[in-house]
Amino acid sequence: MAFPVDTTVSRLGQQHKAGESRALFMKLFSGEVLTTFHNNKIALALTKVRTIKNGKSASFPIMGKTSAKYHTPGQLIDGNKIEHAERTVVIDDIAVSPVFIADIDDAMRHYDVRAHYSQECGESLQELVDRNIFRMVAKAAAITDKTAAAAAGLNPIDDEVYTPNITLAAANDEFDGAKIVNAIFKARTALRKANIKEKAVVVLPPEQYEALVNVADTNKVAWLNKDVGGVGSVGTGTIPYVAGLPIYETNNLPQANESAGLIDQPEPLADAAVGSGNQAKYRGDYSDVVGLIFTESAVATTKLMDLSMVHVPEPLRLGDTVMAKLAVGHDILRPCCAIAIYKAPTV
Repeated sequence: MAFPVDTTVSRLGQQHKAGESRALFMKLFSGEVLTTFHNNKIALALTKVRTIKNGKSASFPIMGKTSAKYHTPGQLIDGNKIEHAERTVVIDDIAVSPVFIADIDDAMRHYDVRAHYSQECGESLQELVDRNIFRMVAKAAAITDKTAAAAAGLNPIDDEVYTPNITLAAANDEFDGAKIVNAIFKARTALRKANIKEKAVVVLPPEQYEALVNVADTNKVAWLNKDVGGVGSVGTGTIPYVAGLPIYETNNLPQANESAGLIDQPEPLADAAVGSGNQAKYRGDYSDVVGLIFTESAVATTKLMDLSMVHVPEPLRLGDTVMAKLAVGHDILRPCCAIAIYKAPTV
C-alpha cells in the first residue's frame, strides 16, 4: 500500500481555504491593537477632533461675542459686528509602532505572543497621542492674556477671554487632598466667571489621585462624605467627581522640564523638507504642573490617517513586519478653556 508523501494542510489563517496563510491572524492582531488603543486613550476623547481626507491641516473657527443695546424709537437698527478668526492645526509626521516576527521564532514558540505584541503596539501609539495632547493643554493653560496668545501665534480676537491658573500656597500641597480639591473648585469658578459653558474635566497623576481617596476618616472630607453629597470610595480607590467635574487618572500628564526636548518620547521631524518641521511643537517647561482642568475646546486634533495596521511579509529577512500607524496633529484652540494647577513656588 502506497502512502502519500504530502498531506493536505488546513491553514487556520486562510480565508475560504485560499490566499495568504496569515490573513485571519492579521485581522485578529489588528482588532486587538485597535481595541487596546481605543480602550486606553483618554485625551483624544476629551478634546475636539476633525478628520480630513487629504491635506496637511484643518482650520477651526474662533468667533467673538456680540452685545445688547436699547433701541431709540424711530432710529434705524444697525447690526453688531462679530469678530471671526481661525486656528490651524497641522498634521505631525506619521507615527508608527512596528514589530518584526522572525519565521524561526514563530515556528519554535510554544506560547502566544500575539496578544502581548498587539497590546504593546496599541499602547505605544495611545501614549504618544495622550502625552502630546496633555502637553498642548498645559501650554494652553499657560496663556493667560492676549499678549501671551499672540506670542504663541494664535491670532487672538479682541474680546477673547482668558482664565487664571491655580498655584498652590505651600510646599507639598500637591499631596494634600483638601488643597487639591480646593484648587479644583477655584478652577471651576474661574471657568464659570469666564462664561465657559462646556463641561470641564480634571486630569490628575496617580499621586494626586491617591491624595483624594487615601484618607483615614471619610467623615472629615466633604468630597468623599456621602452625607453631604460626596462621592467616591476608599474601598475601590476611586473618585468619579469633585465639584461636579469628572476626575481622570493618568500617567501621561507632563510634569518635567521638556524645553530642550521631550523626555522618553520621539518628536516630530525637524526637517520641513522631509517632514512636518514640528520638532519643537510640544516642548515646554511642565515641571510645576500638578493637574489640568479643561474642556474639549482647549485643544484641537487634526486626524489624517486613523489608526490602522500593515502586514509586510519580508522573505529576504525570513519574517514578517506588523506595524500600527496613524497621522495626527494637535494644537491649542481656546486657551481660556484650560486651567493648570501648579506647585507652590520654591523659595
